[in-house]
Amino acid sequence: MKKIRAIGFILLVVGVVLHLFVENDSIDFVTGLFMGAGFALLILGQLKRNI
Repeated sequence: MKKIRAIGFILLVVGVVLHLFVENDSIDFVTGLFMGAGFALLILGQLKRNI
């Protein structure tokens, strides 16, 4: 598992945990940001190409 994908997985897990356990409405933006960034990094993986 590459380092970027591991960071994406951690961000996704943190976003889900915050969404489930924090009852504040203003935290929804942050959880959405964490989950979106984590999902994108998990799917994209390595961003740099070797040419």
